Amino acid sequence: MKKIVNAVLIALLIHGGSCFAVSYPSIQAMLEANYSRSDDSENPWHKDNSESEMNNYSLCEKTQLPFSLSDILIIMCPDIELATSLNEDIPTDIYWIRNTDSGINVISSVKNLGESYVGIIPISPKRWAIEVSSGSSSQGYLQEHHKLGLIDNDDFNIIAQWTAVMEDSNNSKFMKNTLSVETKKPLVNGFYPISIISDAKDGKNETKKNYELFFDEKNSTYKIPEELNAGY
Repeated sequence: MKKIVNAVLIALLIHGGSCFAVSYPSIQAMLEANYSRSDDSENPWHKDNSESEMNNYSLCEKTQLPFSLSDILIIMCPDIELATSLNEDIPTDIYWIRNTDSGINVISSVKNLGESYVGIIPISPKRWAIEVSSGSSSQGYLQEHHKLGLIDNDDFNIIAQWTAVMEDSNNSKFMKNTLSVETKKPLVNGFYPISIISDAKDGKNETKKNYELFFDEKNSTYKIPEELNAGY
C-alpha cells in the first residue's frame, strides 16, 4: 500500500477558535517555540514526534484569510521522504493565527493531522475550508477519500466524507467524484451547497451523475449518499 492524495476539507470558523489563545510576539517566535532548526535547507524546521519519523518540516502555506484582515493560516508540511512505511499518516500541522497590536494569537491549531495539505476553499461567506489528502494503492487497486471538517478548539469535527477516486485496473472499473462549492447559490443552514459530479466506468459502460448536497443543521453534516462512499 502506498500513500496517495485524497482530499479532506477542514473548515476554519472565522469567529470561533479556542477560548484561551496562545500569544507570541511574531510568527517566527511561534515557530521557534514549537520547532527547532534542522539541517535540511528545504525542510528547515524539526519537531520531536513519537508518532512519526517525518519530523522535519517546511512552512508550506502562509496566507491571509480574506474575510478578516487580521487572520492568517499557517501550514507546516512534513518531509514525506522520511516516512518509514508507504502507508504512514502524514503529520501535518495547522495554525490559525490572528494579528494583534502586541504580536499574534494562535486561535486554534491541529497537530499531526494525518493528512497532506492541498489548499483552501470557501464554504460560506465567512468560513474557509482546508483541503488535505490521503489514500492508498496496491496491486491495481487505487482509492482516494475526501472529508470535510470544522476546526475549533484545537480539533476538527468531520461534517462530510466521500470517495474521490476508486479504480480497479484489473477489471476496468473506475469512479471519480469531483467536488465543487456552489458559492452563487443561497446558503442552506449557513453553508453553501456543494456539488459532486460522479463519473463512473465499468468496462465499456459509462455513467455520469450530478449530486447537489446540503448541510443538515440537526446532524451538523452534509448528507452524502452511500454510493459516494465506496472503497476497497
